Amino acid sequence: MRQIKFRIWDGHNVILPRDGAYYQHYVSLCGGIVQKSSEGMDCFGGGDRWSRVDKLEIMQFTGLKDNNGVDYYVGDIGEFPNCDRFIVAMEEWLEVYIDWIDEPECEDQAKYLPKINNAKIIGNIHQNPELIK
Repeated sequence: MRQIKFRIWDGHNVILPRDGAYYQHYVSLCGGIVQKSSEGMDCFGGGDRWSRVDKLEIMQFTGLKDNNGVDYYVGDIGEFPNCDRFIVAMEEWLEVYIDWIDEPECEDQAKYLPKINNAKIIGNIHQNPELIK
């Protein structure tokens, strides 16, 4: 069974949620993102504060890794040794697939999705849009 985890794009940075951070982001059951801030720490007489964040984009972990052992998330851009590039994508029913950026030299290299572990992540669609042009 694959681990369920996410990272978040806030329009400027990729945020990797982690325990103990000042801000923590959670995916709510209704599909939105909520943010927990610890600014009201006990020493100031308060507790945690929750707020809804609307302008963040969720990128889900696919359960796959690249040739350097780095996790693939939806929206990552990968490149095979022959320079064929692709975007990792996910269907609404949570099926992961790759979307070729240009006509691939060798389409069979990703016929079976786990073969993308032979490629390396070179960016993502948010931080590196120039890689998909």
